Amino acid sequence: MSGFVLFSVLCGAGQICYSSIYNYRQRLILKSSNQDQLQPFNTSSQDSNIQNEKKKLGFLDRLAAIKWSPITKLSEEQYKEHMKAKEEKRLGDSNKTKNNDE
Repeated sequence: MSGFVLFSVLCGAGQICYSSIYNYRQRLILKSSNQDQLQPFNTSSQDSNIQNEKKKLGFLDRLAAIKWSPITKLSEEQYKEHMKAKEEKRLGDSNKTKNNDE
């Protein structure tokens, strides 16, 4: 058990160090590339608007927006119709079992 804990701590510390060094390196690269290039103002504002829209959507909303996803977002009316159909099916099944018991 102690070997497992020690190995886990060492691997976790190594991963934290690697991630912090990698992030620092990426920040340096971005700083140097931003100094070399001038970005147009309109492009960056459009990109930030798109990113803000993506942040507003939740995970399930983004998943439902994918065409091939089995998850769909229901409107209030669709949900009510679905629940009504389930209730009718449940009531119909319970009536059938009552008739069979008699």
